[in-house]
Amino acid sequence: MRQDSSLTEKATPAFRRVDAPTAVKLQDASLANTKDFVYLTIAISNNTSMTDEIKRRIKQGSSAFGRLCKKAFTNKYLKTLTRITVFEAVCLSILLYSCETWTHNSKG
Repeated sequence: MRQDSSLTEKATPAFRRVDAPTAVKLQDASLANTKDFVYLTIAISNNTSMTDEIKRRIKQGSSAFGRLCKKAFTNKYLKTLTRITVFEAVCLSILLYSCETWTHNSKG
């Protein structure tokens, strides 16, 4: 099987790291570059690291657990199954929201 090198070179994009911010204009106004921001409750960073987003999710899940602790988790009148259902519905859903988009790497 023969491979045409001219087709391979054209099909493979040349990626290069750009350290200098690119100026973007919209209707004669220049848009500012930012290091990170929150979009649709997801923290997006320019370094492609998900560490900040994962820490943020853990913090939000822990906060939800703390708010429900007195009313649901330590309430002796609630069944264990009800407590588990509340934990899964509130705390886990907050913690794992959009986790399918998290990237995995060996750096932690």
